[in-house]
Amino acid sequence: MKIVFAVLTILVGQFSVADDRCQPAPLNILLTNDDGVTTVGILEMHRALIAAGHNVKRIAPNTNYSGTSGSLTLRGVTVEDLSSDEFPSVYAVSGSPATSVILGATVIFQPNEPLDLIVSGINDGPNIGPAPTASGTVGAVLTGLNMLHPAVPGIAISTRPIVEDESSGEYRGHFANVASFVSRVVSVIGCDDPSLLNTNQALHINYPPVEPAAVKGVRRAEQGKRHRRLAYISDEDGVFSIRRTTELDSSPTEFDDAMLFEEGYITVVPIDGEYTAVPVFEIDQILAVRP
Repeated sequence: MKIVFAVLTILVGQFSVADDRCQPAPLNILLTNDDGVTTVGILEMHRALIAAGHNVKRIAPNTNYSGTSGSLTLRGVTVEDLSSDEFPSVYAVSGSPATSVILGATVIFQPNEPLDLIVSGINDGPNIGPAPTASGTVGAVLTGLNMLHPAVPGIAISTRPIVEDESSGEYRGHFANVASFVSRVVSVIGCDDPSLLNTNQALHINYPPVEPAAVKGVRRAEQGKRHRRLAYISDEDGVFSIRRTTELDSSPTEFDDAMLFEEGYITVVPIDGEYTAVPVFEIDQILAVRP
């Protein structure tokens, strides 16, 4: 974790002037999301990364795949080329975000352009507390770490829009501000040593619903435990939809991403997709069970 924390220290102290610190080499970036290949968030992220000089291929689901985590669409996947003069290399995939990552890395990116980074987002809605467990936005970067060889680091980015009207300039402007921040993060990791690009880790970023001048700062965080209880509610006979109900408070720590996000901080959580834990229960008696 020390390598990632070193990167985060740079982000916290100098993210606003990263463009002045170095001229990073262009990166080969696979841009994806779980909201759909033509949504505002991914469009603004694509625009910002191209403006920064990177080689970007937008490879994302052809429709909304929110809540699909790292699930794979195993068969019958199709790809539609949506490239244009403004946005070359855009591909709509009839599958999940994780499917888009694997297909993009193994088919669309060519052998002479090795993949440097996966950027997933910008997601419409924060992924804080336990939400990353189900998030297709986060699942896409974990797929890069766990299922590609060699592993590809990534950045998952989510935000809560300032307004709900997707056609408004304020809505689009907020996503453009978030994209600008992420582009500066990419510049930092492309310049500094040790770099996120040299690790088997990723970043999970949540940007609060405020103008850049109102952001309190950038904070290293940990996945929070606070959350609202999820339950399925019957909309009509035999039809159910998931809803958030009463909020539960589990005494968050000072690094809780949900708490920091609600206070107006950009939260940055290092993730590695490691599924092995040190047991806090009695395991010897389990291991002693006869085969």
